[in-house]
Amino acid sequence: MTTKRLLTWIVAVILFGVVVWLVLKDPATVEALRSISVLQIVALLGLQIVYLIVESRRLEIVIEDASRTRIPSLHMLSLFSVGRTLNLVVPQAGNVYRGVRLNQRYGIAATNYAGALGAFVWMTVILSLVTSGVVLAFTQSDVTVASLPLWAVMIVASFILTVIPIGIYLMASSAIDGRSSDTVVGKIGSVVAAAAEAVKNPTLVVKFVVTWLVTLAVIGPMYMWTFSIVDQSVTIGAAIAIYGLVQVTSFVVITPGNIGILELGFTGLAVLLGVPASAAAAAAGLIRATGILATVGTAMATGWSDLVDASTHRGADPSSTSGDDGSP
Repeated sequence: MTTKRLLTWIVAVILFGVVVWLVLKDPATVEALRSISVLQIVALLGLQIVYLIVESRRLEIVIEDASRTRIPSLHMLSLFSVGRTLNLVVPQAGNVYRGVRLNQRYGIAATNYAGALGAFVWMTVILSLVTSGVVLAFTQSDVTVASLPLWAVMIVASFILTVIPIGIYLMASSAIDGRSSDTVVGKIGSVVAAAAEAVKNPTLVVKFVVTWLVTLAVIGPMYMWTFSIVDQSVTIGAAIAIYGLVQVTSFVVITPGNIGILELGFTGLAVLLGVPASAAAAAAGLIRATGILATVGTAMATGWSDLVDASTHRGADPSSTSGDDGSP
């Protein structure tokens, strides 16, 4: 283990330790956690698995559009869940794993995959900010950060994050004129261009938004249910707003799986919306724990499909696994 990786784990442990401290300092919250039933845990795990399936499908839609290659949903779920499991151990390891396997099995170029991943992250962040901003504007418009309405900050941030990548795309397109795609500038430009091309497809955007709405339909009840376990009542609007804002922080990867950072971000946002810090930290911990169990369990349950696939197609020419019609 390198020094840098060790430091990220030390930071993760310290930050998660703060979360645990917040929980333990309130006896009522500790008692609520002790009273959790098996049925409640099973219900949370079920919702987490449904959430994984929807998220996997959303990434699948973007990759298929960027590569013009059809990926079986079960195989994508395997790649998605195994990738998330690896990301819990080493930051970005899961993303690299997915890229390698997609290239080996379907001949999807690294730039296409990176562009699709970039488009996925970009659209998710923008939708997260817009959703949170709109929900807060209609439900809790009085919540402020640095004396500014939080909903307005979210909307402005979504606009900025929409415009900046477009500027980068235009500059990158100009920069790679006359340059080989093998150069660093050329490769970066190719990835940015691939992401930009993906989001220019209206059909893709509609599919992406629809799956995002399905995600919210799962997340809303899951977050509300989690808060109720620690004796807190939140509206579905607050639950969706918390999720949307936490999603933004999840793409700034500092610790493995962003352990500690996501929990503290979740706790801070919940406190802003009126939830006691101890209960908010407990809810964050429950979501993290059930999320890990669901992810690892799904990876173990579906990982066999990737092992079988890798064995079946070992030595095959990736370029021959998909045709112009996008069929594998």
